[in-house]
Amino acid sequence: SMRGDLASIGVYNGTFHPVSCDPNGTLDDGLVGYWKMDESSWNGTSGEVKDFSGYGIGGTAVSGANTILRTPAQTNNTRTGTFSDNTYVTLGNYQFDTLTNATMSLWFYYTGSFDTNRLLFNRHINGAADSRQPIFVSYPGGYSNKLVFENIVNGSNRSVVSDNAISPNTWYHAVFVCGSVGMRMYLNGVQQVSTNSTTDCLVTISPTSATTLGGGGGTSFAGQIDDLRVYNRALSPQEISSLWSSGLGCLP
Repeated sequence: SMRGDLASIGVYNGTFHPVSCDPNGTLDDGLVGYWKMDESSWNGTSGEVKDFSGYGIGGTAVSGANTILRTPAQTNNTRTGTFSDNTYVTLGNYQFDTLTNATMSLWFYYTGSFDTNRLLFNRHINGAADSRQPIFVSYPGGYSNKLVFENIVNGSNRSVVSDNAISPNTWYHAVFVCGSVGMRMYLNGVQQVSTNSTTDCLVTISPTSATTLGGGGGTSFAGQIDDLRVYNRALSPQEISSLWSSGLGCLP
């Protein structure tokens, strides 16, 4: 026998699908780079890290960056990029160098120690250390183990940081917005308190010598990175929440 309440029973004559994570159909609008990282493997072949935005900005694995099964698996993506030591992925620059407004979205799972800054994403000009745009997990002597997004142009640094320190061996969804709305960061769908003033976004580091994922131009990331998206506009809080929900089992 049963005790308690029972509600919302559904019977279907076909396959049940979870709710869409793009109910308004806007998450393809302004998408200029989309790397799912669900290839079976990478071996250093040019363009092998496929771009699904339609712009063909395929990435290339360097020094052994590869893919593995994601644990726990997402409904819509069961593989993820894995990075350690000096491994990283190079990405093309064509679409990035013109962006005055942008949103970057990715998932990450950090497995390293907090001994130095660990790069998730980086744009830099070779020979110009004072012009770069890194996203990284920090160390205690810097930003106290928090997630950081910096926009450094000719030595002038604007940054935003997460509210709390990053916990290792934990999946996070991170979104970074910059441009006319200023600089903002969202973790797991929640806007972080730290913000910064209006600034041109990725175009400020142009022409770029390198755009890399998981390292390059600094200390490499340790762990997994998945589902990187770049938009040529600032996503709304509702759209960012939808991207966060996509990792919880809704349909892309």
